[in-house]
Amino acid sequence: MLEGCQAPINENGETRYKTIKIVDFNHISNNTFKAINRYTIIEHSEKRPDIIIFVNGLPLVVVELKSTVREDVKLIDGYHQLKGYQEVHIPTLFYYNQFMIVSDGVQARAGTVTSSWSRFFEWKKIEADDEVTKNMPTYKTLFYGMFRKERLLDIINNYLLWSDDSKILSAYHQELVETVNKNMTIDWDIRKDARARMRIEIKKLLIKYNYPPNKSEKAIQTIIRQAELKSKGMVE
Repeated sequence: MLEGCQAPINENGETRYKTIKIVDFNHISNNTFKAINRYTIIEHSEKRPDIIIFVNGLPLVVVELKSTVREDVKLIDGYHQLKGYQEVHIPTLFYYNQFMIVSDGVQARAGTVTSSWSRFFEWKKIEADDEVTKNMPTYKTLFYGMFRKERLLDIINNYLLWSDDSKILSAYHQELVETVNKNMTIDWDIRKDARARMRIEIKKLLIKYNYPPNKSEKAIQTIIRQAELKSKGMVE
């Protein structure tokens, strides 16, 4: 999805291959975004997830909503329902899934198809300079903070990491976005110390959020490389 796919094209009796972009990360308006409520999917069972976010026809985000008025229903129940969809009832829905969300109209958390419940996290800011307060409702900050079109594609393109067999949308993601974005004006070809400075900042975040030490070096290298590519893309 990030690099596009190769499609055969016949020209003058010869076959050549052209890269087709499934998602245009550079030109947001070239993409189609749809949020569909209770979309019916029939596979091993017939299910209707509460909300599915489609980008260019691909189901990239699945949202499960729970009630705040029923005391016997908890936010974690939404997580278990999503995992049931993924592992038992409608697994093909999640082939292209980037992350999942559970919300009860007050709190909201996001995680990936490989995340345990403990790795589902809250998104506590809409803008970088917003104030974070204790016990604040996070459904609004998550939906407004993550689903702005350009930010959604930025998350997918630059801040989802694969580590071994795990897909990671980390709890430090929001701080990581701010750390990378504030360094976007760096001339990576001239200021070699920029890598060292960013490495230190990223490492601090990984330690802060208890990222596995044996996987941190690979994550740091991936993040810095993505930051370099993103910076160059902004200049070109």
